[in-house]
Order: sequence, then C-alpha cells, then structure tokens
Amino acid sequence: MWPKPRVLRYRGERRAYDDTRYVIDLVASGTVNTMPEVTLAVVADHGIVRGDTITGNYDDARTVFEQLAATGIDIDDVTTLLEREGLAAFTDSWQALLTDIGHLTRTRR
Repeated sequence: MWPKPRVLRYRGERRAYDDTRYVIDLVASGTVNTMPEVTLAVVADHGIVRGDTITGNYDDARTVFEQLAATGIDIDDVTTLLEREGLAAFTDSWQALLTDIGHLTRTRR
C-alpha cells in the first residue's frame, strides 16, 4: 500500500512530489497496484511508465533498509502498522460498499 502523493518537508525544504510517483515508480512484473479512480485518471493523463522500476534495484533497497535501521527505525514495526491501517481502510471501504449496495437493492424493489 502506498500513501497518496503530498508535499513533504525534507531538511526544511518543501518538496512537492509528482502526483504519479507512487504508480510509475512502483512497476514490476507480477505485482498489482491498487489506486483510487482519480489516481488512475491522472496516470492515464500524464503519467510516463518507464517499465519495471523495481527489479534490479534490490541492492539499493537493502542499503536504504540498513540506513533506516541505523537511525533506529524498525522497518518491521513500520510494515506492521501500515499493514494494519491499510487493512482497516480497505475493510471500511468494503463495508461501506456493501451498505450502499444493500440500500440500493432495498430502494429499487
């Protein structure tokens, strides 16, 4: 699960990340990237998919994880939290969809 693009502060500097970043930078064979319809529309409008951006960069990723650990960030804790929050968000959306469908089927009878 990838967060929505937003403006982040990095060493006091504001950086606006491209609104397609979490789609075009996460392309790999055998993966699925779920996203809101608006994000899909943005990518279709002006995203430039460069192909597989993951495979072949494993050593770089390992280095980043090592750097995170060296600063005291436990990636397992981060992953567990993101997974828990992501699952809750998907569950809430699914329940809302089922409620809406139930309401529609009752009102159309």
